[in-house]
Amino acid sequence: MISVSTDRDRAWIMAQRPPRAATLDPFVPYASFLEEERAASGGVVSSGTILLTNKECPWRCLMCDLWKNTLTETVPLGAIPKQIEFALAQFSVRPEQLKLYNSGSFFDSAAIPLADYPDIARAARAQGDVDVRIVIDEGGNVIEAQAVSGHPLLRTAAVNAALAAKFNPTRLSGEPVKVSGLLTYNFLIQ
Repeated sequence: MISVSTDRDRAWIMAQRPPRAATLDPFVPYASFLEEERAASGGVVSSGTILLTNKECPWRCLMCDLWKNTLTETVPLGAIPKQIEFALAQFSVRPEQLKLYNSGSFFDSAAIPLADYPDIARAARAQGDVDVRIVIDEGGNVIEAQAVSGHPLLRTAAVNAALAAKFNPTRLSGEPVKVSGLLTYNFLIQ
């Protein structure tokens, strides 16, 4: 059985906490570091870890201490890409892989503005193919689009591109019909 915390529980948790960290800059990550780490290939590569400054997540977990380095408001548009650029400029080498930790909640859709995703992807040098499953109506309009593979930072842009696409209607025995298919978008760093 899963129990949901009550306001009383939340108040008790909040009362146990010491003060929040000193003023944080929403355009600077609260920490970043380089380390050697095993890559998917099995080799050891340089890995950059960036602990992003952001608003505290809406859950108040007793065992979590990430709240100590959070803001009381969501970061402004453009702040997350600037934090990544700041951290990358501090590293002695460009890491082969990058890990981003959001001090808010990954389940909070307002934590990272969707409009920042393209700039985050560029800063993180995300690239590669994104496959999007689509449904096209009888008029040639994409009415459904879902990313089924590809880099997470690129999926939203691929879905938006698919939804904006227009096709010639598919006809079966002369009549327009609804069809589905798969589009592949290839993102390259330029």
